[in-house]
Amino acid sequence: MGKKLYDYIFAIIFFLCFNPCFAQDIVAKDSLINPENQPINNQVNNQDSIFTQVDKSPLFMGCADELSSQTQQEACSLQKIANFLSQNLVYPDSAKAKKTAGLVLLRFVVDTNGKISQTELLRDLGEGCGKEALRVLLLMPNFSPAIKEGKKVACYMTLPVRFRELDTKSPNEVFSLHWGAIYGDKVGREDIRPLLNQAVEARDLEGNILKIKHLEVHYVYKNRVKKEKVYAAKLNKAQQKLISTAKKGSFLVFVCKAETGKNFELVEIVREFELLD
Repeated sequence: MGKKLYDYIFAIIFFLCFNPCFAQDIVAKDSLINPENQPINNQVNNQDSIFTQVDKSPLFMGCADELSSQTQQEACSLQKIANFLSQNLVYPDSAKAKKTAGLVLLRFVVDTNGKISQTELLRDLGEGCGKEALRVLLLMPNFSPAIKEGKKVACYMTLPVRFRELDTKSPNEVFSLHWGAIYGDKVGREDIRPLLNQAVEARDLEGNILKIKHLEVHYVYKNRVKKEKVYAAKLNKAQQKLISTAKKGSFLVFVCKAETGKNFELVEIVREFELLD
């Protein structure tokens, strides 16, 4: 393992499971990986059902403060998960040598005692990135379990982790994704309809527009995830339909690969939108 050389942990947590009929296109062939080749505990500690929708999501250790609002507790949990990853995740040497970068997607269960079990690797980059993400996931302390109807329940959680090596020669290089005049991470459904025929733009820190080679739109709602992709910057009809039918409370995650202008190197850029009324 090399030293810690990644610049960002994509710690958006979806507390719902992926419906298998929508997840098959991103499930790795080796969908259950143990980084140490030892038996993985695939059983929760009791025979209760594993829920995909709960009243209160599992919380990272130290965030279940009853004096704080549920929103504040969940924000605390997200931040502590990101901090834990940043402190423990190591960029694999083989991935660094081959400049492997992108998203690893993990799914797991937090049982009624707050323990992590049933770890799965839904999307892998290869070169040890998936195994490293699983290794760090299994190091996490117990969570405060999910609550449903006043009772502790087992719950699925999904965690995307982004690997990217820091460019020590250009530490201030930052890339961003733009779609119309949307500036925040929340947007009304009616506000995005006029943008369906407008191209997505990728830019660097100086505002230079990068050429987008690949664009994915992930639609996340309750226990469903749908994905459509196009090899261009402009949304295709399938993506337009996916976005136009999006519901309140759902998320749109744009994942693009764009040329940086440095020997046509591709960089992955991610942006998330939560849909309001």
